[in-house]
Amino acid sequence: MSVFFFFLLIPIHHLVWTHTLVTEPCAVSPFIIAVTFWFLKVHTPPTFEKMNSSETIVETETVSVLCKASGKPLPTYSWIKASTREDLATADRFSVVKNTGVLTIRDVSNDDDGEYKCVATNAAGKAERVVKINVVLKPRIVAYKNISIPTGQEARLSCSAFGRPMPTVTFR
Repeated sequence: MSVFFFFLLIPIHHLVWTHTLVTEPCAVSPFIIAVTFWFLKVHTPPTFEKMNSSETIVETETVSVLCKASGKPLPTYSWIKASTREDLATADRFSVVKNTGVLTIRDVSNDDDGEYKCVATNAAGKAERVVKINVVLKPRIVAYKNISIPTGQEARLSCSAFGRPMPTVTFR
C-alpha cells in the first residue's frame, strides 16, 4: 500500500489555527468518542481597490466619499483628516460607516478643503490611502461701491468678488 502526500505552496501573510472539539456518544459503545478538528484560516492584509485620489465638492452640499479595500477577513475603515489628525467618526458634520468605508460630510465648508486619509484594517494588517478633497466656493461679492455722477462724465465702477475658483466679474 502506498501513501501519497500533496503539498500546496501559497504565499501566506497571516495564519490563524483554530480547533473544535466534538464529543458524541458512540452508538455501538457506551464510551464517548472525542474528535478534534483543526482549521487553518489564511488572513491577507487589506489592499485598496480602484478609487479616486481626489474629489471636488461644492460648499453647503452633503457628499459621500467611498473607500474600498479587499482582504481577509474583510477590513473595517476609519477616516482621518490629515491636517488635524482628527478621527472623523467622532467629528461634527462627519459620519463614517466602519464596515463599508463611506465618509459623509454634511454642509461642506471651506475648512473641509484638504487631504483625508482612509485607513483599512483587519487581523492581518492595515493599509492607508490619501484622498484630496477640493471644495468649490460659490462666488460672493465682498465689496462694491454705488456712485452717482452727472450725465456725460466718466464713471468708474468697482466690485470685488471671492470664490474658488476665482469668479469673473461683469457689469450689465
